Amino acid sequence: MTEIILTLIVVFVILSIMVFLLKLSIKLALGIAVAVILFNVAFIWGPQETMEKLHLSEILNDEASHKVEGALASFTSKRDSTGVIDSESLRRVMETSKEKAVEKSGDLWKKQLKKDWSTYFEGLTKEEIDIAIEDTRDIWSNVFTQKEMEEIANGAIQ
Repeated sequence: MTEIILTLIVVFVILSIMVFLLKLSIKLALGIAVAVILFNVAFIWGPQETMEKLHLSEILNDEASHKVEGALASFTSKRDSTGVIDSESLRRVMETSKEKAVEKSGDLWKKQLKKDWSTYFEGLTKEEIDIAIEDTRDIWSNVFTQKEMEEIANGAIQ
């Protein structure tokens, strides 16, 4: 009987911790999303872009949409007149950073895929590897060239 009670207490504690972590994760995700949106509205997007990206013209009626767009236009003109931040330069820097991050993550992903394919080819004969390469061409051809795949296969054979 005490084992059942102890088990229930442990399960309750674990579930409580999981619920707490889930709530915390959701709050964190929402907080980050709000911060990103506010940053973009405040420093990067213009009135039209804000209305478009947040789908405000679809959500609001025409009168409210015009008022919000007018307020955003006023805010944007004040932001640009103070000249604290050049939004176009900031946009270029962010796009460049994003492109570099995507490129680096793509390289890491490609390295991992090479490792995965090498592991897949281990222990296969040359003929089996050739058949596997041909059978899976539609999968790997989006990432690797024929030469790269042959190099991966040759590395697995040695």
